[in-house]
Amino acid sequence: MNADYISMAHIQLSQALGTRTTLPRLTHLHVAASDLETATADLVHQARDERVTWLEIGQALGITKQAAQQRYGHKNHWTAADTAAGQTPSMFSNTEVAPLVGLD
Repeated sequence: MNADYISMAHIQLSQALGTRTTLPRLTHLHVAASDLETATADLVHQARDERVTWLEIGQALGITKQAAQQRYGHKNHWTAADTAAGQTPSMFSNTEVAPLVGLD
């Protein structure tokens, strides 16, 4: 669950701030970043399930829709909302399109 990953990241950040030596701080920050990335990916997939377009997700993350799609996308999250936004299956990578057209 997202709240769990966010809570774990908060703990890691607190530990990083309380540690004076560099290497342990780096480890805590790395774990926190990983937890936050997992929470972000979960929320992106939830947004896609709610028919939010890649353009809207990209804007929310401060990146392009293509960057959001490449980072978080997979074939199961192409929806009618994308079509309404002017995206087509040809905008996806071959690995995402192939299963849709029976080429896998």
